[in-house]
Amino acid sequence: MSVPASSSQLSVLIFLESDEAADRIRSALARYGLNANVIAAGQSPKCHEAADWGLVVTYTAMIGHVRSLLDVPVVNIETFFFERPDPAGSASRRQFDGAAFIRRIFSILSAERRLA
Repeated sequence: MSVPASSSQLSVLIFLESDEAADRIRSALARYGLNANVIAAGQSPKCHEAADWGLVVTYTAMIGHVRSLLDVPVVNIETFFFERPDPAGSASRRQFDGAAFIRRIFSILSAERRLA
């Protein structure tokens, strides 16, 4: 996937419970030229209000909280996980659709840039 030049100037705020997951998301976004900052689970995004965020990545339980504090688009990370059946039929595994996630991020950032 190519990186749209206009989107690379906007930042992404990552607000997840898992520091490991947040770091993985930040690394993935950095590979596409995006600046991303992580807020620790115990912090509130309110302390980052002054920054020029293009969007926030969070999970279902925190969407309402984030929207009450920040007026930016929110991407629910949980919508990009799906169950993949185990070929042996014993159990299914959760898998992350990284390509769809990155496309969604760029779609939102491109729209935000056009509206600015």
